[in-house]
Amino acid sequence: MNFVYILYSKLLDKFYVGEASNLEERIEQHNYGFYNNAFTNRFQIGCYIIISNVNLGFKPEK
Repeated sequence: MNFVYILYSKLLDKFYVGEASNLEERIEQHNYGFYNNAFTNRFQIGCYIIISNVNLGFKPEK
């Protein structure tokens, strides 16, 4: 099972769309600086969609 998710930053007034197979782990990576200087560590999850096929996840992400 895969997820397409949308993060939102009030501070930046911006959205970020991503795809992940483990949503909880991926959100933790965003929130706890897994990627140094990532601007998404200031985002909150807005919504997510469960998808059955990873190839379908890349369409909304783009």
